[in-house]
Amino acid sequence: KVHFIGDCKVVNGLCHTHGYSVSKTVRCSKSPLTDEEWAAAWKLVQEAFPEGQSNPWVNGWWPETLEEAEKVAGMYKRKMGEAVSSFRARQRAAMENYERAAGKAAYNYRRYVVGEYEKGRKMREAVGIA
Repeated sequence: KVHFIGDCKVVNGLCHTHGYSVSKTVRCSKSPLTDEEWAAAWKLVQEAFPEGQSNPWVNGWWPETLEEAEKVAGMYKRKMGEAVSSFRARQRAAMENYERAAGKAAYNYRRYVVGEYEKGRKMREAVGIA
């Protein structure tokens, strides 16, 4: 599969644009993206283009006009934006789950601690220890 991370054409762990080995955690040395941005863009491009992208010169696609080039760049931007929206929705759902879990865990921990306190209090009363 071919994926473009910015101007880096990535195929099988190699940036064909600049000739560097790359991965999700190892960015192309020539990329203007920071390490964190590269890792995020890597995930986004996988989400946006699960089947990969057109591979210029290999499958014959190449923009012939400026309008065509702008259209393709715009489609890339739109797909990446959709991937961001998808990640945002999953993150929102995850945060809601964390909040719900924290509330339930705190509630049940309180029930446990108070219950243990009550058991201990009853035992102390039964043996006459106050």
